[in-house]
Amino acid sequence: MSDVPARLASLALLLPLALAARPTAAEPLHLPPEAARGLQGLEDGAARLAKARAAMDALLAQRSPAGASADWESAPATLATAAELLRRSEGPALPDAGGYAMVADQFRACPARPAALARADRLLRAATADWQRCAETRALLRDRLALAQAAEEARRSLLKGSAQVTGEAAAGDLFTWRWADLDRPLSGSLATATAELRRWLDRVERTQAELKARAGALGSLQAEWARQRDCVLAGQWAGTRTHEGTMAGLALKLTPVGNGWTGTIDVDGAALPVKGVTLKGNAVSLTVGGGEAALRGTLSADEQVLKGTYSSIDGPAQFTLRKQ
Repeated sequence: MSDVPARLASLALLLPLALAARPTAAEPLHLPPEAARGLQGLEDGAARLAKARAAMDALLAQRSPAGASADWESAPATLATAAELLRRSEGPALPDAGGYAMVADQFRACPARPAALARADRLLRAATADWQRCAETRALLRDRLALAQAAEEARRSLLKGSAQVTGEAAAGDLFTWRWADLDRPLSGSLATATAELRRWLDRVERTQAELKARAGALGSLQAEWARQRDCVLAGQWAGTRTHEGTMAGLALKLTPVGNGWTGTIDVDGAALPVKGVTLKGNAVSLTVGGGEAALRGTLSADEQVLKGTYSSIDGPAQFTLRKQ
C-alpha cells in the first residue's frame, strides 16, 4: 500500500500545474457528424469570403486581383448550409463530470482503502484527460467563432465595396453572385452560426469548470488519505519472540479507533489487552494490560514487518511480526 499513497500524493501536487498549463496532446471532444460538417463548412465558407474580400480590395486599389469567381461564388451557400448543420446539432459530446465524484467515507475502512486510493488515481487521471479534451474543444470553438467574425467583416466589406464597383466589367467577371445574397440571408446565417458556437462554448466551459472542481476534490481527498497512517498498524500481525534462546509464538491484533488503536496481543495463548499504542515515523511502542509488559519496535520500509523488543516480567525478548 505504501507505493500507492506516495504516487497519489505526487499526482495531487502536480494537478494544479497540469490544469494551469494549456494541453497540446489531447484530442478534442467527439463531434457528431453534423457538427463536424458544420464546422468544416464554416471554415471553407469563411476562407472563400476572405479571398473575395482580397479581390475586392485589390480592385478598389486598382491592382490586379488574384483568383476568379469560382474561388468564392459558392461562399454564401456554403455558409448557409454550415449554419443550418450547426443549428441542428447539439454540439460536442460532453463528459459526465458527476462520474468523477468520491466521498471520504470510501477511504475510511482500512481493508478497502488501497482499492479506494487506486480508484481515485484512475478517476483523477480520467478527469484530467477530459478536462484537457474540453480545453482543446474550447480552443477549437473559439477559433471557429473568430472565423465567423472574420466572415461577417468580409461580408460587410464586400457589400460596401460593391457600391463602388457596380457597372465595372472587371467586377462583373469577378463577382457573379447576387449581391443581395450577401445581405440578409448571409448575415442571418452567420448570426446563427455565431449563436450556436457560443452556446456550445458555454456548455464546454461549464463542463470544464466542473471537471476542474472534481479533479481538485479528488486531489484533496488523495492528499488527505495518503497521509493517514491509521491503517499502518491496523490488522493481524503474527510472528515469534525469542527469549534466552527459546522461541515462542507472538500475535498482535490492532483496530484503529479515533486517532489511535485498540487491540490485543496473544502471548502463550493468553490474549492481553493493548493500550497506549503510538507510532512516530516507523517507531512503534505499546503497553500491555496495566503496564506489566511493553513492546518497542521498528517497521520495515514497506511497513509489512515489525521488529524489536517485547519486555515483560520474564525479561526482554526479541520479536519479529509480519502483517497478515
